[in-house]
Amino acid sequence: MGTYRIVPLTRSLAVILLLPVLSLLPLGLAAGLHPATARAAGSAALTPPPAPPPVALVLDAAIRRYGVAGSDLRFAGGAWATFPYLQKSLWHAKVVHRTDGRVLTVALTPSGKPIEYDLVAAQEQTLRNLALDRLDPDLRLVTRALAPDRRVRVAIWLSNPDTQSATAPVLARYLDLSLAPGRRPLPDCSLVRYRAFYQDCLKAKEAAYLANAAPLVDWLACQGQRVTYVCRSAPLVFAEVAVGLLGRLAMRPEVAAVYPSRQYRPELNTASPALKPDWTWSLGLSGEGVAVAVIDAERIDWADPFLAKGLTFSPAGAPGAHATAVAGAIACAHETYRGLAPGVTLLSANAGSWSDEHLVAAADWALAVGAAVFDLGFGADTGLRPQALDRFFDHLAREHGRLAVKSAGNCGGTGDTGNVTSPGLGYNPVTVGGTFDNNTGPYATDDSRYPLSSFRDPPSTHGDRSEPDLSAVAQGIHTTQTQAAFDSGGSWITPQSTPAAGTSYAAALVSGAVALYTEYRPFLAYWPELTRAVLLASAGRTTYGRCSEGRLHDQEGAGTLEVDEGMRLLARDDYALVSGYRQDFPREYPLQLSAGQRVRVALAWLNDPNWPADPSGQRLTADFDLTIYGPTGEYVAGAYTWDNNCELVEFVAPATGAYRTVISATRLDTPYEHLGLAWSIR
Repeated sequence: MGTYRIVPLTRSLAVILLLPVLSLLPLGLAAGLHPATARAAGSAALTPPPAPPPVALVLDAAIRRYGVAGSDLRFAGGAWATFPYLQKSLWHAKVVHRTDGRVLTVALTPSGKPIEYDLVAAQEQTLRNLALDRLDPDLRLVTRALAPDRRVRVAIWLSNPDTQSATAPVLARYLDLSLAPGRRPLPDCSLVRYRAFYQDCLKAKEAAYLANAAPLVDWLACQGQRVTYVCRSAPLVFAEVAVGLLGRLAMRPEVAAVYPSRQYRPELNTASPALKPDWTWSLGLSGEGVAVAVIDAERIDWADPFLAKGLTFSPAGAPGAHATAVAGAIACAHETYRGLAPGVTLLSANAGSWSDEHLVAAADWALAVGAAVFDLGFGADTGLRPQALDRFFDHLAREHGRLAVKSAGNCGGTGDTGNVTSPGLGYNPVTVGGTFDNNTGPYATDDSRYPLSSFRDPPSTHGDRSEPDLSAVAQGIHTTQTQAAFDSGGSWITPQSTPAAGTSYAAALVSGAVALYTEYRPFLAYWPELTRAVLLASAGRTTYGRCSEGRLHDQEGAGTLEVDEGMRLLARDDYALVSGYRQDFPREYPLQLSAGQRVRVALAWLNDPNWPADPSGQRLTADFDLTIYGPTGEYVAGAYTWDNNCELVEFVAPATGAYRTVISATRLDTPYEHLGLAWSIR
């Protein structure tokens, strides 16, 4: 293939660089095939070697690269990293330094020769950026046979404006606030005053997003095209554009990616007692003061007497069975079929349709009126390809500190794809699979997987991306109904004979749990990283198989939601907010354990979907690892995945004493990161 060369990632150099780059491209691309076609062909042909290099070669490479003694190193694991554009595979391994806890990385060619992984990854990114014309492969495919003047609906992701500068004048008015880097509230921060600061920042950011989109909006108008919506909370514009203009649109300097505008659908085909919230409820917690937005095409039917009336995006919109049922799983006040958090403020973010454009508009409204949790009980099987909506909810967490909870999908049945659905393909939402308690009470031995729950993971460089994050009950659900259902059947609750099912309900139950946790620790509303860590650490009930060391279960994720364990964790202060620059790692946190205790430690952080070097927004921008050391300094457990923005370890303490939890920053593309660390001790 020749030597690797690092190429600046600027479009202005694309023409100059194109000829030498073509010599490095797969044959299909060099011959003029569309990039998506060549990438697909290259991926299919690129099969990793059957066996990795020997561990001895990995350790020897680490010794030579880092100048450390071999006796100080422990092999942690490795994976084949595939580079379709370069047509290369590298064995990428992690080695733990026994003394200081650092995680060291080395890369080897299939023949066992050391190579600089970062150089290869940068070259692959360069080729990807040059080859892609910012048009989503599906968009290219569906428009290939259309006439140039035929208009199609598209979602246009732009480069992100400098929101830190935009909100600097706001910060100057709130210098008394106790803030972490990135303007997140520390636990001792006055949340009353921070909420005012947050709302003022939202207004400043909205102005920045609108100004950022203005040149594109003006250009589209000059071209006679129709802009249908400009997002207020993300660099996203929806428009109807002629097929013949798509190429010029994609090459505009402010455009990062152009996606087809998608249609979604509800994921349906109470269970609260099966999730063990009794202790939490005994504390008087109900989610009071926490706003949960139910993003849906239709309106929650406030006529149901077991739902406290909240706010509505479009009051004239038609009530819907799906929105009303999901709302009941979160907040039903029925004595028997109680939702997890009946005290929440429900926000009916009724979009009017299942188009991504209208769903984004509803989410914009929900953010502006104070939603702390965004419940997404809908999806589309996009063949595991992230879409504009995946990127939007990644952005919502990263930029605005708001957590989305997404159903994994109902594609897991026999003969179906098994694919996790969009917008659950992003990194930052909590994606929830489904289980079934067989109506035999909490945690009986006959609990099983909900048979339609989606589980197939999005592709990734190292092949170890894992979804869903966790699971909750998705079958045998009794919840609230609409006025129409009451008029025809005489009940405001789903009949015993026809219980509902679907991962929409599993997501709703997790949304309810997040509301309970946020009522108890209000600062969690602005720390989605920590909320994710609490959910992962406390989901200790595994319905159909425990997690292997450092890996989520392929179908259940971290396990099934256990509300009380998460609340106990928060009550014991068994968590930490971690913010740091690259030089601040490794970081250590002590754990005092007794022999025989079962311990789960979870670490979570957020991906940046607007990292400038990757216009697609699909590259994970940080990789942290987690190692546990025992009382005498011995290795106990570790988690070292490559392509996830969380790590989870579970172990039984072998001895009584002081343990160390070590967080290592294996890769950090961003200036600093926030992380959530949580641990469950049983």
